[in-house]
Amino acid sequence: MTSSFLQFVKNDMIKENNNYAAVIIKALIESGFNDEIKAGKSTPYMANPPVLSTEQIHEKLTQSNLKKPNFDSDESAKSTLSILKPFVSVNSEMFSLTLEFNAKEIPEILKICEHEISLK
Repeated sequence: MTSSFLQFVKNDMIKENNNYAAVIIKALIESGFNDEIKAGKSTPYMANPPVLSTEQIHEKLTQSNLKKPNFDSDESAKSTLSILKPFVSVNSEMFSLTLEFNAKEIPEILKICEHEISLK
């Protein structure tokens, strides 16, 4: 059975006109899982979700949008938060990915995110 998170990535995230959600999701997955897990070769055992600082998220957004004139990473992060709930939670200092997905879906989620980032 497909998780609601994978359904979101496949159906809703790709409708966005920018790559911000894809950048945030990809960055969080990459921060929290090793290469074997990201390739779908092993299952994570963790009690805490992947977490990145707000500064790290802003850096990833900026790196992925260097060609956009007048790009504002703060504004892009804020504009994306509403569509990322309930999958990504944010406080003033940290972004964290909820654990509402199947670990076997990680490779497919990363592939979709990478594709979206390259297109937009």
